[in-house]
Amino acid sequence: MKNLIIYRILPPDRMSDAEAEAIATSKIKPPRKFEGYEKYLKVSYYIVYSKYTQRLRYFKPNGSAYEEQPVQESPPKIWLDELEIGLGIWDDYFEDIPGPWLRGCDSSGNWLLTDTEKTQAKADRLAEKLRELGYRS
Repeated sequence: MKNLIIYRILPPDRMSDAEAEAIATSKIKPPRKFEGYEKYLKVSYYIVYSKYTQRLRYFKPNGSAYEEQPVQESPPKIWLDELEIGLGIWDDYFEDIPGPWLRGCDSSGNWLLTDTEKTQAKADRLAEKLRELGYRS
């Protein structure tokens, strides 16, 4: 089985501010775990998201080494060709908790619905159908 994606969310409470900032602003490469993913697991995508700085970084293999890929700037988004899905930073509420959040998107950049949003959309369609049939609550 091929490993497709590894992502890390860097929480500010598990490292010092200086460590989080150093990782998030590094122009060289992510922490040492990166080398294991690159050399041994051969993961197709390596994604780092820092909740501290709200920075998204994205790496893909290029020959024997990972190469950092560009990230769309506003809002930050990446596209994963092999998976036909994007990931981006969504700054809104999820289940009454404020973001930013890492969220999936389609090829046009539209956010994918969460399970809660899918359930609500289904309920809305059902309510509309019942109104069309003459049922009123």
